[in-house]
Amino acid sequence: PVIVAPPQILLSAAITNPVTRFIIVRNGTAPSVGVLGVESPDPAITIETVKMSAGTTRIQINNVIAKPELNGKTIKITTDAGVECARRCRDGAGFDARVSKRG
Repeated sequence: PVIVAPPQILLSAAITNPVTRFIIVRNGTAPSVGVLGVESPDPAITIETVKMSAGTTRIQINNVIAKPELNGKTIKITTDAGVECARRCRDGAGFDARVSKRG
């Protein structure tokens, strides 16, 4: 499987300025994992990906503002191997990291 950390991003409604958060995607039992694309639930959020090492990618999520519209939304990460889904956000403004296999 593909390992995604953290599986969920929680934001404090008390923070009103945009923040940056990170997600690490790496191979678990798969021989290698490549991130093919990342989709944001909000067009204001920008995404950058950096390949850290073989099978590990850091996803930088910029300009994230805690707002109720993000509650339960997902960042869709498309890889070339494996599928893993995160749990839904339970409280506060936040969103999930969700990974899917291309195709």
